[in-house]
Amino acid sequence: MNLSCGNCKTIRWFTGEPPKCDVCGWVYDTSERKQPVSSNTKSSDTASGFGCLVALGAVALLIWSFLPDSWTDPWKYSVIYSVNSDNVHVTDKPKDCDFIHAPLGDKACHYKKVIYGYNSRGDFVAGDNAPQYSTNTQNKPIISYDGGKSWQLIPDAQNPPDTKVVKIEVDWEKVKE
Repeated sequence: MNLSCGNCKTIRWFTGEPPKCDVCGWVYDTSERKQPVSSNTKSSDTASGFGCLVALGAVALLIWSFLPDSWTDPWKYSVIYSVNSDNVHVTDKPKDCDFIHAPLGDKACHYKKVIYGYNSRGDFVAGDNAPQYSTNTQNKPIISYDGGKSWQLIPDAQNPPDTKVVKIEVDWEKVKE
């Protein structure tokens, strides 16, 4: 049988009991052989698989944090508003508040994202400062334009719009500092 010789440091032919190198005579000690690992490794395989998934998720989040908003926003808002990413339109961020934009230096302003969600009729129904719709205790439709602080009845001739979002627009609002 072929084994690794501890003296020659190569694979050699061993014969006899205990096995002995046919070239140098070194005796292979069978008492140092490692016992086979338990066949019950299913739980450790599951744990290592879970650890790999956690590590992969951490790497994905790290990469996501460095990607530009123009790449991540369509996916992000398509998940938040349950629309196809093709229906998320992001306008380019204006550059006039950037430090490097002429004249060089701080412009005392920045831009924040403003989200507009529209239904199939084109009504503004979701996003930043969108009106909220509900019904009162008499089951009549009501609307709030201030985040639910005050409510008004919707006129009888007007039905509340469908609040299912089909299109998202991401725009920019200039904020003076």
